[in-house]
Amino acid sequence: MTSALKTSRWGGPDGPSARWLLLTSIWLVFVLLPNGVTTWLGFAFIGFAMLRPVWIAASVAYFVATVMIETTEALGAWSVVLGGVLWVVGIAHGIAANRTWQTTLWSRMERGLSPLGRGRPSRSRRTASRRSGRDVPDEAVGLLDAAGTDGSDYLAETPSGGRTSASGRSSRASRGRTPAPNTRQKALPTTPVDVNTATQKALQALPGFTRQRAKAVLAERERLGGFSSVEQFSAVASLQPHELTRLLPVLECSPRPRRARSFGRRVDL
Repeated sequence: MTSALKTSRWGGPDGPSARWLLLTSIWLVFVLLPNGVTTWLGFAFIGFAMLRPVWIAASVAYFVATVMIETTEALGAWSVVLGGVLWVVGIAHGIAANRTWQTTLWSRMERGLSPLGRGRPSRSRRTASRRSGRDVPDEAVGLLDAAGTDGSDYLAETPSGGRTSASGRSSRASRGRTPAPNTRQKALPTTPVDVNTATQKALQALPGFTRQRAKAVLAERERLGGFSSVEQFSAVASLQPHELTRLLPVLECSPRPRRARSFGRRVDL
């Protein structure tokens, strides 16, 4: 009976049940309807439920494609072929999106966050955080909600039931001893650091950045023509969630510099 329970749940006995998986996949009904005429409705549902621009944009694209295929008489028999292609593409896209949709939902539920919207802390979690005397920043909540990240790695329980940082955990372990001053720990800069204009020296001054790390980030920034967001900068720099959480208050991202237009090689006649 134990083995049957394990197989009926996704990811082991502590994962979501088969019933939960079925209920959260109900939006795929719109995707599976013939000719893909309602695929856009399914992506609109999960897009606005999660406020995820990628899925909302997909919904608009499927809607426009459906309208064009169904209303353009000049296509003739090709409308059936194109409708079939749109249907197959929508099904493949829907299956891939459903995995992300379910993973995000379950991850938020396990952490006591609101399953819909942007995954803000639920009312009960905010109340408990206020009682503990320490609020978790919104930026940290979003990072700790990411798939594969366990908040307990960065937040520990306090005696009053609240949360404290990992550094607080180590300070309690060393209570009664005078810790040696940590001269290696860098302080946050007092002025914002723009990831698209910062020099190597400015990046090296950030906590967690070495000379090699700063040079690698600058080389990738030059190749990309600038970063589109702080998150892209974080991915290029391979920042861990706790590192990005600490740096977020001082990081900013200005628009990418425009590259000079090229009109081809000039030929003298």
